[in-house]
Amino acid sequence: MLGICPAKVTAGVPIIAIDDAAWISKLYPVASPAPAGKKTFTSSYGTLSGTVFFSDGVTPAQGVNVIARSTSLPRRNAASAVSGFSFTGIRDKPRPA
Repeated sequence: MLGICPAKVTAGVPIIAIDDAAWISKLYPVASPAPAGKKTFTSSYGTLSGTVFFSDGVTPAQGVNVIARSTSLPRRNAASAVSGFSFTGIRDKPRPA
């Protein structure tokens, strides 16, 4: 469990989901080297990178929900992100003003 708010457990509030924990850890990483009892983001989580294409295999797609699942507990541990969330424009064409 993350050390964000231990009172949530005693208050009966659900524990934070694994994908939320990963994003929070990426936004607020533990300093390296990690203090005693803490782990760095890279030692706790993996990263995925790449391009999602339309069925033609050539045209990049954005707005696609990409899901990564644990092989040991695929129905319990999954994280997702929408492709293209950092899209800023097509490189070959100028952005409209």
